[in-house]
Amino acid sequence: MRRVAFAYNDFMFTHTEAEGELDRNTASGADGGRISGLGGGVNYDTRNGIFFSTKSRLADACSYRESALTGSQFNYRQPALTAQAYS
Repeated sequence: MRRVAFAYNDFMFTHTEAEGELDRNTASGADGGRISGLGGGVNYDTRNGIFFSTKSRLADACSYRESALTGSQFNYRQPALTAQAYS
């Protein structure tokens, strides 16, 4: 199965380690920010049940692209691959 997806997260740190990178504000996003992006993926699923699978396989591959064009304050790609087997 193919899919198109949208991801959104507006984040802020509530606690930082004293004298750490976030506390010193040296890391990008140390003051929080917004990420949003578009992505797509493919899914192969032959499981015999969604919640308590006992047989078959699941594979999922997707990739997101966050940028100013999608409303994000950061630019990056986020690939992900998941594979599971039940016997």
